[in-house]
Amino acid sequence: MTAYPSIESFFAAHEGQFFSFWHYRHMFTPYEQEQKFSDESVFDGTTAIVGKVAEVICLPDGDVLLGIKDEFDDSVYYKLSELYIERIPYDDEPNGCGDHTEREGTA
Repeated sequence: MTAYPSIESFFAAHEGQFFSFWHYRHMFTPYEQEQKFSDESVFDGTTAIVGKVAEVICLPDGDVLLGIKDEFDDSVYYKLSELYIERIPYDDEPNGCGDHTEREGTA
């Protein structure tokens, strides 16, 4: 096992590698809030954002803001606390990015 002293050092060690980022949902229906109904997905969509971490910004509240560049070189920013992150080595292969982003149980 490899231990990293900080999240910055982790992403520096994995620079240039693709990750799948799943954004957690923030809004729930009144039924979901009262636990009368539970949606099958805790994520915003049925596909992940597949990209590389381009920026790691420490926030005053102790969270981290990640700047993510996707395979089209577009940038999006999310707080680390709002993401589920997967590392799939297949994503680094040519034409491998995005071919397997469907996550079971989120449709």
